[in-house]
Amino acid sequence: MGERIRVRNSQRLLQFFALALLALGTLNVLIQGGWAGKLVGVASLAAGISGVLGLSLSWHRALMSFTLLSWLVALSAFASLLRLALSRPIQTNPLPWVSWLANLLLALPAAVLASTMHILRVWKPSPMVTDTTAPLVESAADCEPVETTAVAAGAGAPQLAWPPPHYTPSVRSADVQTALRVGAAMHSGRGPSGLQGIVSASCATDVARHGLNSTAPTVPVWPPPPS
Repeated sequence: MGERIRVRNSQRLLQFFALALLALGTLNVLIQGGWAGKLVGVASLAAGISGVLGLSLSWHRALMSFTLLSWLVALSAFASLLRLALSRPIQTNPLPWVSWLANLLLALPAAVLASTMHILRVWKPSPMVTDTTAPLVESAADCEPVETTAVAAGAGAPQLAWPPPHYTPSVRSADVQTALRVGAAMHSGRGPSGLQGIVSASCATDVARHGLNSTAPTVPVWPPPPS
């Protein structure tokens, strides 16, 4: 709680410095005669504008510009005061002294305090996530319910198995052998009686092998006997 109060007081103080730099920059642009004074006035005016926008909108780039421009104004004011002090004859007009001293007294505390806010990570850039910068892979916590639902849906679906569990082929090796014998008999020119004998022998072999009784269905004879 105390840290929040200190941060709030620091930001209010920075708002005061930003407004003061804005007003002082406007005066410097209007009353300064030399080009150096006007350039520093423009820098002070830009520092005040960026400070007001950055503190009001929590705009990190504007706060960075406010910090850099405040340092620029403070260093320029210090260099100008040093030049006035070393110049001969000494400047007797109080206006340049007052102007550069006001710039230094306003810009230097603002620059130091703003730099401290950056160093302590009080002002941090906000992450900008848009449609193009969003992560392509979702977290595992977000994907877990979807995967569980898919597994649960798949568990209730019927599973198709091939071949069927109770499937038995209808063609036996004995049938294949009989068909081969019939084909060989037809190729050799044997008549219907020869074919009937082959089929009858195959049926007798099935009866002897599987123990078929009299209630089993009769095997049709092909070709049918002549009437």
